[in-house]
Amino acid sequence: MGKLPGPHNTIFQSVDVIHEFIKKRINMHKETLDPSSPRDFLDCFLIKMQQEKDVPQTEFHMLGAVNTTFDLFGAGTETVSTTLRYGLLILLKHPDIEERIHKEIDSIIGRNRAPCIEDRSRMPYTDAVIHEIQRFTDIIPMGLPHKLTRDIHFQGYSIPKGTTVYPMLSSVLHDPKQFKYPYSFNPGHFIDENGKFRKNDGFMPFSSAFMLILSKKKHHGRLPPGPMPLPFIGNMHQVKINDLIKSLVHLSKKYGPMYTFHLGSRPTVVLCGYDILKEALIDHAEEFSGRGEFPAVQMYSKGNGIVYGTGERWRQLRRFAITTLKNFGMGKRSLEERVKEEAQYLIAEFRKSEGKLFDPTFGFSSAGSNIICSLVFGNRFDYRDPEFLNLLYLINNSWHLMSSTWGQLLFVFPKIMQLIPGPHRKIYKNYLKLGAYVAKRLKMNKETLDPNNPRDFIDCFLNKIQQEKKHTDSHFNYETMLKTTVNVFFAGTETVGSTLRYGFLILLKHPEVEEKVQGEIDKVIGRNRNPCMDDRSKMVYTEAVIYEILRFADIVPMSVPHTVTRDIEFRGYTLPKGLNIMPLICTAQYDATKFKNPSSFDPAHFLDENMEFKKNEAFMAFSAGKRICLGEGLAQMELFIFFTTILQNFKLKRLMDPKSIDITPESSGLGNIPRPYKLCLIPR
Repeated sequence: MGKLPGPHNTIFQSVDVIHEFIKKRINMHKETLDPSSPRDFLDCFLIKMQQEKDVPQTEFHMLGAVNTTFDLFGAGTETVSTTLRYGLLILLKHPDIEERIHKEIDSIIGRNRAPCIEDRSRMPYTDAVIHEIQRFTDIIPMGLPHKLTRDIHFQGYSIPKGTTVYPMLSSVLHDPKQFKYPYSFNPGHFIDENGKFRKNDGFMPFSSAFMLILSKKKHHGRLPPGPMPLPFIGNMHQVKINDLIKSLVHLSKKYGPMYTFHLGSRPTVVLCGYDILKEALIDHAEEFSGRGEFPAVQMYSKGNGIVYGTGERWRQLRRFAITTLKNFGMGKRSLEERVKEEAQYLIAEFRKSEGKLFDPTFGFSSAGSNIICSLVFGNRFDYRDPEFLNLLYLINNSWHLMSSTWGQLLFVFPKIMQLIPGPHRKIYKNYLKLGAYVAKRLKMNKETLDPNNPRDFIDCFLNKIQQEKKHTDSHFNYETMLKTTVNVFFAGTETVGSTLRYGFLILLKHPEVEEKVQGEIDKVIGRNRNPCMDDRSKMVYTEAVIYEILRFADIVPMSVPHTVTRDIEFRGYTLPKGLNIMPLICTAQYDATKFKNPSSFDPAHFLDENMEFKKNEAFMAFSAGKRICLGEGLAQMELFIFFTTILQNFKLKRLMDPKSIDITPESSGLGNIPRPYKLCLIPR
């Protein structure tokens, strides 16, 4: 047809005109490009072209830039405009529907402000009309042709690689099994009996998940059921990206404690509830011990280090770290003395506030960080040290960004988000700065190393590298030392600091808990000596409060993603090696079968009928199984001593009604981030 005359030839002419327009825009961008401040998609593509200019088979070249931009420009322009044109035509046909939409708009939005996307969840009828417009108009009725990427056995037939497949989307959008009146325009297709919006698995106006399904059958074993994914975005259209965890928990009510969810194009099995988390992480600890994809950190670590490593390297690093940290006092009285000493530095710092309001964030972070610094670097820092404060800022800022909407988007769409400007790009930059500082400390230690008298974790790692230098396949090398040290420094700083911040916010909300803890402190410890770990067993209420803070605050609610280390049959399904697993630790910590009032802060969750401390098997604040936090014992020691020392010396002054204090997280992603607040401490 390309050689025959006819109106179809205008298609080729139009494409050429648009291509020339795009090339002109690309050249304009090249002339004004600032690689450190990309303005848009074209800038990011040009930067990627420069980065891969020496890669022989790269897909990032001028033709790729033109064609990709053409695809985005064409699809993003025509689909929405065509749907709007068709939709308004339908409303001309159905004035009754227009009238109901107007009433809902007036009720929810009014006439004095512009609509926003947050209105959508409160406008079920309007949402149903928009979905029905997309279903009924069916603007791409047969989808774009697909092609099989390999030979496959599908529904009893062998289909060879290269076969063209036409997914007839219209047959799904007009399926009488899915829609009661498939050939009529009826918003009721998306409204339940209570007048609420309901989704429908047959809704596929944005192409189908056909190729995903084929791929799943071929490559992903037999996975548990879950919501129907769409190409590229997976199931992300079915969740709130700024409240991902709550959305995933909600889906478990429909699909059960184990279901398949597509994070973009990545199939992931989500685990919800104590029973299945125990079965996976503890009873099948080895099979579920792989480290899953976590792009925010893996851009820096590249699979190296103790937290984000995997396989034999990770096992050797973990054994080495546990042994080395024990040798430097972790779990011993010698380290307890360091923690007690640091608690006094923290009290002295807090006294400088002189009863005035202050932000405790960096005080709490400094105390926790100084303990890990003494183990890793061999020294502590003054709380006002500018370099130390900058390191704490880098860690705190990265933690906030990982838990933000930008961080969630990076988690789901890593390749695209790495090309898009935004605050999420600071995570990688922050890690580079942390790595530069650690590299400087490694150099200092190497220049002053005495192999017979190691001073800290770094010295021991340097010795281990020297011992294994003849082993060409050794996992102990400079790069691993750098990444592991950054991992330990980050984790040891942020977890304790965040827990203390959340804990004291909770105490502001619950003055009766503060009063009972201080009563127990006065009875067991008094005012004339410092708290110590021997006091812990005699302070059952305080211990219960600390455990309940860890449970309720739940600062790492979904754990870091796992993978399956080998093919495994699990609960009737075949989970293949390498499959991403998302263990929602929060669903154990908030399991209503294990905690009487899971959504309330209640220290009684860890007290028996005789008011003695009792552990709870569903407590997983430090994760579980092979990936359990190796610093759990140290963190528990720090929390007890810091918590009791502060409350021994100060009383919290509340400047507002405790009932009005909001203790829900400011954001919830990798971490639950407490809302910003200020403390007012009055000496006791």
